[in-house]
Amino acid sequence: MRSPKEASARANAQSVPPNVVHELVTLLNAGQWDALARAANRVTLRYPRNLLGWRLLGAAQCNRQAFNEAVAALRQLLKLAPGMAEAHSDMATSLRGLGKYAAAEASFKVAIALQPGLATAHANYGNLLNELDRNAEAEAALLQSLSLDPAAAATHNTLCLLLQKTGRLEEALRSAGRALAADPNLFEAWVNQGNVQTELNQFDAAAASYRQAILLRPDSALALYALGNLQSKFGGNLEEAKRCLQRAIELNPGDANFYLALGNVHLATQELPRAWELFKQAQHISPLITLPARTAQAEFSVLLLDTAGAGSTPLDYFIKHAAYACHSYCVMPQGVADAEPDIGLLRGKADVVINLIGDADNGKAFLPVARRLADQLAQPTVNHPCKIMQTNREDIGGLLARVAGCRFPKTRQFSADQLRQAISAGDALGFALPVIVRLTGTHGGTDMEKAETWDAVAQFMAAHASDSYYLIEYVDYRSADGKFRKYRMINVAGKLFPYHLAIHSDWLVHYFRTGMDNHPWMRQEEEAFLRNPEQVFTAAQMQTLRDVAAATQLDFSGIDCALDAQGQVLVFETNATMLVHDEKTEVYAYKNPYIARIKQAFNEMLGAMAKPLTGRPDGPTMQ
Repeated sequence: MRSPKEASARANAQSVPPNVVHELVTLLNAGQWDALARAANRVTLRYPRNLLGWRLLGAAQCNRQAFNEAVAALRQLLKLAPGMAEAHSDMATSLRGLGKYAAAEASFKVAIALQPGLATAHANYGNLLNELDRNAEAEAALLQSLSLDPAAAATHNTLCLLLQKTGRLEEALRSAGRALAADPNLFEAWVNQGNVQTELNQFDAAAASYRQAILLRPDSALALYALGNLQSKFGGNLEEAKRCLQRAIELNPGDANFYLALGNVHLATQELPRAWELFKQAQHISPLITLPARTAQAEFSVLLLDTAGAGSTPLDYFIKHAAYACHSYCVMPQGVADAEPDIGLLRGKADVVINLIGDADNGKAFLPVARRLADQLAQPTVNHPCKIMQTNREDIGGLLARVAGCRFPKTRQFSADQLRQAISAGDALGFALPVIVRLTGTHGGTDMEKAETWDAVAQFMAAHASDSYYLIEYVDYRSADGKFRKYRMINVAGKLFPYHLAIHSDWLVHYFRTGMDNHPWMRQEEEAFLRNPEQVFTAAQMQTLRDVAAATQLDFSGIDCALDAQGQVLVFETNATMLVHDEKTEVYAYKNPYIARIKQAFNEMLGAMAKPLTGRPDGPTMQ
């Protein structure tokens, strides 16, 4: 609310001296809300029938988030000027601040009825609707505001937030750009532009946006955290990440997220004692990191058992904007935590428990602790740690050996000494060449090679020092056209959903390696698979895949597979760490309706697990 000329024009005959008006307007334009509240209060005491004083007092109190005081001032204003649209709009904004959404909406409607061309009323009404998750109505209100005031940077910024929330990232990025074109110094727009660019995997551009935000507000813990977290996860500039996150902690030592992010940086640089000290500090500040439900009242509550550097199940896509609240608890290795977990606190947040420690190799130090914790909680648990503990690459082979129609390449784990001694002795270890060698605990095709000779295996070991390695039987799974095809199915409570098909000219198939962006026929084949996987897998083969999922006993997992020359289902791996996410670019947008089905099934699984605990037919409600 920065329209001093309009407010001044409405001042009645009980006028305020020009020097006092000048003081009020100066404080308003400078955003000095405390000083404005004091000055406007003096005006209302001396000139109780002057409209400007009451309106600026209401605006100052609203911006100070003293919403009750703002409502009181605006009620006085509306007694004097019941037909003032701006006053009704300001009242609505204050009521929204108090969480009185129905009353706020009614006031916005009065303001708009009184003055349909009042752009700020439409914009603020859009803010309210956005908060209420009435997205289509919110967008309409914001667009109406922009049609009246196309240069309103704050409204473009709000539209950016709405579009980002609804997954329309390219449009959100354009809205952020329009906001910054209108006001290059709008700090919030630089931060939001960086957030959208991060989701679009435009990491260098995101870093530049965050740096610009920091130039505008060098002591913004929010911007420093955003840049530090980006560099920690994606940017690779770990020194910048450390500097930003350490400064964010100095500015706001009470935010546990900052300690967690800095701990992850030190984990990446192998500074393990410092990393765990930071994780402990975070847990001391806040035992749980909470992601609230998208609505004011959550349907139920989920407790996430997570840790750092142990192959977590990536659930960001599933839990973002969910109807349930998520509370994340950091599981620490035995002997690291200062105290035993507060089981009563955790159980109170756990209508359902999800164990995110999904890698049996990387999670060895954590899974026994998580298992004991899950047993103590005694709540319905997705991927109980005891199930994860039997899913390393070698053990999976034993689980799948009895599944009819399934072929799992022979896989054995060796210590470095065992493998060196075998190579030195000329022992083929029961493997035919070529053989795949990889580091234990890695995913995504990193630190992995196809070796044509045992000397090549030795060379791999020399270049990739580790305590442990896997040897894996190489299977040539080329299709008739010479291409390698790898299918991913996602298991949710025993039901299989197609997630993607990656097609490549090389045996090492991962989606990011294929170059499918440049081959429409590959994407068309993938869409056909997503639409009808039974065109690829026969009824018997689909049953084999279901039996594979059942053999692991995992509630949520992925299966990467192909078909061999004999028509057997060739399973490369099945575990709880496979990534599911929606697509951000138009070229792959055809996948999103099928991916959304997986998210819906996952959330329905959680709801079904939570419902028996509450005794409520429609699921529990957060207290």
